[in-house]
Amino acid sequence: MQLNELAIRHHAWVERMGWHNTSVLESLGLIGTEIAEADEEVFAFLDAARRHTSKLGEEMADILLRMMDLSVDKGFDLTAAADRAGEVSWRSDNLHAQFTEVFVDWKNCANAARKAELDDTFVQLFGKLARRVMTLATMRGVDLLEEIRRKMAINDVRGTRGRPI
Repeated sequence: MQLNELAIRHHAWVERMGWHNTSVLESLGLIGTEIAEADEEVFAFLDAARRHTSKLGEEMADILLRMMDLSVDKGFDLTAAADRAGEVSWRSDNLHAQFTEVFVDWKNCANAARKAELDDTFVQLFGKLARRVMTLATMRGVDLLEEIRRKMAINDVRGTRGRPI
């Protein structure tokens, strides 16, 4: 999956919104909230009483959008990093447990980002996290590139949603 062109466009949009005033750890925190929101969609989808239409694909796109922005901001190629990660292995076939595995990879990125400067270890771990999200999307029938494009179009219309810049 080639994300670089979309990543550059998304990064420019985030810049226009005035939202590039975060540290790497804050950006990783926002990625973590997107992972949690995607996992919450799994609960919503399984809870028939809530009559919820799953937005899992949209939330998975949000994860990648946040990751794409950080990769452009820090000057590394997310596609290459994900490709270097290769295939990921799963300990479980349960979707909630798989999101736990995503969180474990996210935690590894956060720990690596605590250094003074991001190094190749961080980029490798970040690539693995991206690969895991991409693989999970494919396994669950989510066209992640299409979801990313759709979410970017929604973001263009919404702008800052009234938030001060």
